Amino acid sequence: MDQETNTITAIDTLVQGKNAFEIPDIKATQVLKYSIVGTKVLDDTTVNILSIEKIPSGVVVYVQANKSGQKIGFGDGTVEIEKFTIINPPTCVDDPMGNIQIPYTDFNGKPQVRLLREDPVQALNETLYTAIRKTASVSDTVIPGKVGKSTLIVFPSSDLACEADGASWALAHAKVTADLTYTTHGYVMGRGDSGGVIVRYYINFDTSALTSGATISAVNLGMWGQDKAANGTVARSYNVYQSTAADTITSADMDSCNVLSSDTKFCATDITEANFKTDSSTEMDFAFNATGIAAISKTGITKIVHREVQYDAGNVDPASSVGFPYGDYLTSTATGTSHDPTLTVTYTTGGAIVLPRKALTGVGQ
Repeated sequence: MDQETNTITAIDTLVQGKNAFEIPDIKATQVLKYSIVGTKVLDDTTVNILSIEKIPSGVVVYVQANKSGQKIGFGDGTVEIEKFTIINPPTCVDDPMGNIQIPYTDFNGKPQVRLLREDPVQALNETLYTAIRKTASVSDTVIPGKVGKSTLIVFPSSDLACEADGASWALAHAKVTADLTYTTHGYVMGRGDSGGVIVRYYINFDTSALTSGATISAVNLGMWGQDKAANGTVARSYNVYQSTAADTITSADMDSCNVLSSDTKFCATDITEANFKTDSSTEMDFAFNATGIAAISKTGITKIVHREVQYDAGNVDPASSVGFPYGDYLTSTATGTSHDPTLTVTYTTGGAIVLPRKALTGVGQ
């Protein structure tokens, strides 16, 4: 709906022709016009959304939750009401009957269509449920009325998969500009034998809402897979690394990572071919180690890249490999979905506050 007439307008229509820095603010403005506040139930978890407010490029949501009737504690387990800051909020969900079509061609050249439904309420609910699963748990030390401010959820400001092809592995690995780019595929690949093929998936997240005073305790990157191929003589695995890509990622960012020597992983555990999930109900979690946490920008854009571990990031020629083994992540869309790449940052900026019980309704408004 527009601000003057309060009439519903499709967000997909409003973001057409807008750039990556205008879209988040448009989406956040529109999300507030839906009935977000209230109690939501998913499986055994009940979430009570107390209030929602707009901030630049996002929204702030105050939430209580319980699981199977037991209180969920946020932060150190004593926080009853958590403040979730969501940057570039999603407004769509995957739906086999949806009327928003995202056409693409799979790696075998077959035309495919991803179907979405515009549903900002459901998209926000799914985002909150996922964040609660990652950052909180049932606790018997919850302090009634204690309000936290420690969870930032960020969706991509820019993302692009970049492919380099060469007559040899060395030539492909040395390329500075991508031969091909993908917006609907988050391909990650390292292939040798009859030539080199390398694909890296770059993602940027605007994490400036943290501010310089934040102390980060945990970071989790949530990814959804849509396809994979495990053919090849050596099983592949995937991890996250530092990127130096431009704020808006282009083909010129093919080599915007450490390509000359073995790269440093952001996560202690790789996602292996066997554990690469391609169903719509299973998210893959990348828990950042100390190196990954230290790379989070508190005042700007956090830049990462997904790479194949053994060969691309290790800078090793996979001369004996055959076929095209790859992992294919779901990428972001203009309107955003609850299955877009999601960076969840747990942090502190000072002590939490405790509100009187009578003040709990409308927290943050």
